[in-house]
Amino acid sequence: MYTVEKNNDTRGTNQSSNENLKIGLSTNPENPIAGQPTQLNVSFIDNQTNSIEEHVDYKVTIMKGETQVFTTPLLHAADGSIIVPYQFQDSGSYNVMVEVDGIWFMPISDTAQFTVNVG
Repeated sequence: MYTVEKNNDTRGTNQSSNENLKIGLSTNPENPIAGQPTQLNVSFIDNQTNSIEEHVDYKVTIMKGETQVFTTPLLHAADGSIIVPYQFQDSGSYNVMVEVDGIWFMPISDTAQFTVNVG
């Protein structure tokens, strides 16, 4: 069974509590600017093999404070990495949550959280 560690972290990689899965998040550009297009690059990595974890069911949500500003429906990453385009409207700190609902068609329910600062 896979689980994802629930913690607040800056952009980078969150490792699962049972050391099976890491979720990586980076942005392009590296330092997002309000009003300009940004790509959220998410990767799902098998911790034991350090290779991309395929067939991950996921959802991405962006929060600013207590307000949800963006969410995807439940999606499937067959190849284990995704790009989510988003344009931050205001500068400040945003919480990006990546919810994993399944791996290789086995249901799980857990979330990794990242902080993205927008200038």
